[in-house]
Amino acid sequence: MVTAKMISISFTTPADGVFTVQAKPGQSLMSISLANGIPGILGDCGGSAACGTCHIRVSETAWGLVGAPTPGEDALLSSLTNRHPRSRLACQVTVDESMQGLRVEVAEQEY
Repeated sequence: MVTAKMISISFTTPADGVFTVQAKPGQSLMSISLANGIPGILGDCGGSAACGTCHIRVSETAWGLVGAPTPGEDALLSSLTNRHPRSRLACQVTVDESMQGLRVEVAEQEY
């Protein structure tokens, strides 16, 4: 039996600092953050890209790894007052092995 390689992901929160966790490829950043108690990620809609409570920002370097939002995700992000040019919803980003060492910033809550 082959076990999935664990990768390291770091979440920077507005008030609580940096949290580095281990994750399996195939998980969403939202599920990883909820499983590890990352402050500021609520995931109220359960990962359906309907609420914005898992809003994150990624660096220019990481943007190439996570990619641009889908049109539906982009529409929801446009409704947020604290949107950033590289905003994403953590529920819509699926981790893969190329994301080893990924660092994301948890957006300030606006709700």
